[in-house]
Amino acid sequence: MKAHIRYFILILGIAFLTGCCLQKTHFTAEEMQWLNPYEEGDTLIFQSAKGEVDTSWIVQKTIYHSRAGCNPINAHGTHQYHTGRIYYQNSTEKYSSGGRSLISIMKTRKRTGFSVSYIGTTYSFYDVSEVWDIKSDSIYIFQARYYNHPNARSDQIDYLHWHENHGIIKYITHAGVEWKRINMDYEVE
Repeated sequence: MKAHIRYFILILGIAFLTGCCLQKTHFTAEEMQWLNPYEEGDTLIFQSAKGEVDTSWIVQKTIYHSRAGCNPINAHGTHQYHTGRIYYQNSTEKYSSGGRSLISIMKTRKRTGFSVSYIGTTYSFYDVSEVWDIKSDSIYIFQARYYNHPNARSDQIDYLHWHENHGIIKYITHAGVEWKRINMDYEVE
């Protein structure tokens, strides 16, 4: 009888040590909308009001559960994070391999962090639910938090327009130059 109790305790201990790795978070359809507009190999072509062209291309799209954080001894590591990232390269900038992060979304059991970054300007949100409040029809308009900051360059992005089906459709620099995406089947206003 005592052998059965030892085996039961052993199995219970193993389940405790490995069980946390089985608790995974999953993106909702609303959270996935940030990753859906782009696939690897997509090209984004923007044209300024002055006729200049800016080209970027999607080099990687990954959606995965992080293996880090699965430590039952650590109070923070009781589940695996669900992460989605989209990386791009731009014709005007030099990159190391892999490009820069365009979209980053990470879900824990308590919140889903979100950021969108393009040509040196990043819009970060503690929780993606904050972003849904700035939606007008199918378009989100992000404004740089350092608006009127004395160190903001005139060529940095101030406003970024994101369409839920097409991704970035337009951006406006601090100098007021408007860049519209021209290679899609959606008319940008």
